Amino acid sequence: MIFGLRIHGDVDETLLGRALTAIVRRHSALRYFFPDRDVVDFALCAAADSVSCPLDVVDLSSSGPGHREAHENNALDKLRHPFELSVPPLARALLIRHPEYCTLGIAIDHIIFDGASIPVFLRDLETVWRQLSTGDDLPDTEVSDFAAFAAAEHEWLRGARADAAFEYWRPRWAELGPTPRLPLRHVVGKPAASGTWNREISADTLADKCARLGSLTPFTLISTALFTAFHQVTGEVDLGLILPISRRNNVRTRQGIGYYNNPLLLRVELTRGMTLDAAAGVVREATLGALRHSYAPFQAIKDRFAHLELPAPGPYLYLNMMPPQRAPQLPGLGCEFTWFDQEDVLIKFPRLSIICQTQDDGSLLLDSGHNGTHFDWPDVAAVLNRAYDLLVDQGVE
Repeated sequence: MIFGLRIHGDVDETLLGRALTAIVRRHSALRYFFPDRDVVDFALCAAADSVSCPLDVVDLSSSGPGHREAHENNALDKLRHPFELSVPPLARALLIRHPEYCTLGIAIDHIIFDGASIPVFLRDLETVWRQLSTGDDLPDTEVSDFAAFAAAEHEWLRGARADAAFEYWRPRWAELGPTPRLPLRHVVGKPAASGTWNREISADTLADKCARLGSLTPFTLISTALFTAFHQVTGEVDLGLILPISRRNNVRTRQGIGYYNNPLLLRVELTRGMTLDAAAGVVREATLGALRHSYAPFQAIKDRFAHLELPAPGPYLYLNMMPPQRAPQLPGLGCEFTWFDQEDVLIKFPRLSIICQTQDDGSLLLDSGHNGTHFDWPDVAAVLNRAYDLLVDQGVE
């Protein structure tokens, strides 16, 4: 996972390096490593004073445009390089000095870090930066300890709530499997070209549509539109998608950095000819049921049902709702949040990914992509365009 900042102003790279190292030392998850790269369910945590965050600095402020692009690409390739999981920390940073601004890229292995950790990381960067820049000493204590969450999860799995969750998931996994295959024509022979798709829904349209369909949340509205579109385009009625749920259910986890995400299967069974309005109630009930049992770890469910003859996993629909990412306020600097390689992420995995990003003005950006190895893009685009039409009331249901 790579994210970062575009920074206007003179960046003190020594201060930046100290701040990044402080963050790694303040959050135990950022110091996890895996001695055996083939056994990723066993990790160790390096001592805080034994690690620092690597920071590379590339100065392109006086380079010509041609040399600048080559050097920048080379530096970004190093930032993207896969981590050696047995060597902590599984994080690195890159500062590129351009003539008019700086770019800060932060790469952290997804095995220890989820998307909801980004705002925590950026808030901590602001806190640490301000303290260090004024000469204050940082408290020698951890801000978050992921081991406490892991211990609580282990204890939860031994209780009655876990048993109830497994019973809830058993029939749903038995019918669709862990990743329900999309009802689209599969590519035969040479893979098709990759494709991307982007749309925006205004805040007024989003609010009006959610209210008209019975006070839906934006997630339920988007998933309802997708399920309805798949049904209307393909005729399928038994549908599912995977969504990441961040299990941050208390103050400590909401302020923590780590991989708290849990893939959640949302399965619905529509009736033939169902419209968006009719599907909304079905999707809402299915969502509420899934969320009530969302604490059960995906891998634990998979292990529990390993003896069942589940449907073969296949290319699936992945829906991720993301809040606005706010840049830190660093004294004397102007910062803007930026993603790195987001389009590549959309087409990297064997799935149809849809990322919904809420903007500060309340509007919603929809970004989607697939890598062309599983479905023909015209088929995918037909479903996505239909879903968008349903969301903005274009066309007839």
